[in-house]
Amino acid sequence: MDTKRNKKNYREAGEIGKSLLRCMSEFEKQTELLRNCILEYIDEFEEAQKLCNYLRESCNAREIKLKELSRAKTRFVMEVSHELKSPLGAIQSLLQVILKGYVKDPVKQREFITRAYNRAGELLCLVRDMLDLTRIELHPETLPLRCGDLRSLILNVSREFEENAVSRNIVIEYKLPDKLPHAKINRPAIKRVLENLISNAIKYNRDGGRVLIEAKTVVNELIEVIISDTGLGISNEEIPKLFEIFFRGKNARHSKREGTGLGLSLTKKIIVAHGGNIWVESKLNEGSKFHFTIHICQKHKKGGHKK
Repeated sequence: MDTKRNKKNYREAGEIGKSLLRCMSEFEKQTELLRNCILEYIDEFEEAQKLCNYLRESCNAREIKLKELSRAKTRFVMEVSHELKSPLGAIQSLLQVILKGYVKDPVKQREFITRAYNRAGELLCLVRDMLDLTRIELHPETLPLRCGDLRSLILNVSREFEENAVSRNIVIEYKLPDKLPHAKINRPAIKRVLENLISNAIKYNRDGGRVLIEAKTVVNELIEVIISDTGLGISNEEIPKLFEIFFRGKNARHSKREGTGLGLSLTKKIIVAHGGNIWVESKLNEGSKFHFTIHICQKHKKGGHKK
């Protein structure tokens, strides 16, 4: 009887043991599942935290950028107001003298009117530059690029300044290859760039000085144009600021030569819109050398073919 009871107890104990083992196995499985879920939640939490950090940093960066833009806008409005005030004040003063009858001599009257007319021209150039600068900055796609003969454009633009150069005994020299590849350009915009750079090379040059205009191909991809002068030069401290809006170097300001401080800023915007680059080398009181690059037309690259 005891033997049967013992066997029964052993069987029951065995069944209980097996049940416990099954429970432990199931518990381990559930524990593993729970652990994996927790790890997934941790990963998701970390990703969410990273995203939150990124969004916070992005918002902070945007806030800083917006503040910078706001300050830049305020500075721009103040600088524009200042630049407009000077020629407008001069025009008003000149015309007021005539209107109030302070100048009776017709020759003097004509002189005053001519001066007012010239200041009005400066004002018009300033407004045009500001409008172009804003347009190119906001809509660079408004500069359609086409294949163009850069060599002939350089020569045509430089001829516009020959009379001015001759009046100051400044010699304009050229170093242009006969077969310069055509460039991918917006002709009116690049004409403006050349006008600004050649005009400055003459304006800030010495009487009896020299201007050298060069062009060459670079690694069969780009054309580099270099315009050098023997003029006032720019200090190393001023070079990084040279393409900033309304910036004029110390020598330029003290030279009493007219300028708005917009030309080089506009020039850089145009070159960047062409996918090119612009930079300057200069030595104070020795002269400056402006470089800019633009892309060669695909069909004019070596090894290419005309369509």
